[in-house]
Amino acid sequence: MNISIIGATGYVGQELVRLLLKHPKVRITHLGSTSTTERYDKLFPAFAGFTDLKLEPSDLKAFAEDSDCVFLSLPHGIASKEVTKEILAKTKIIDMGADFRLKDVKTYEAWYGVKHYSPGLLDKAVYGLSELYRDDIKK
Repeated sequence: MNISIIGATGYVGQELVRLLLKHPKVRITHLGSTSTTERYDKLFPAFAGFTDLKLEPSDLKAFAEDSDCVFLSLPHGIASKEVTKEILAKTKIIDMGADFRLKDVKTYEAWYGVKHYSPGLLDKAVYGLSELYRDDIKK
């Protein structure tokens, strides 16, 4: 699978890179960042010898074109602005943040203190807790 990660420089993004580099059926195609276009192993020396990928400006629309799945490792309030039906028609999205975790927009906005920009997508979103939602995740 071709995988991209937006938010690859944060803690969760780094953990995703670490795990996915070891996966035998995954090829990381894009590492997105809003702050730098440095080589990943230069920014994070622990990755030296494991990847020579360069960070790219985060562009979900572009990454969706050649990725089977895009991981979003972003602060809450950002993914709901970026994810659209058109993007979901091209790739799977795994949001490591909170934007698609709760089904109720009012609860989300009260809890996180930000507006949710894609309430129409919440019905199809699945919280990735496999112990509870295994069958939904498969779909």
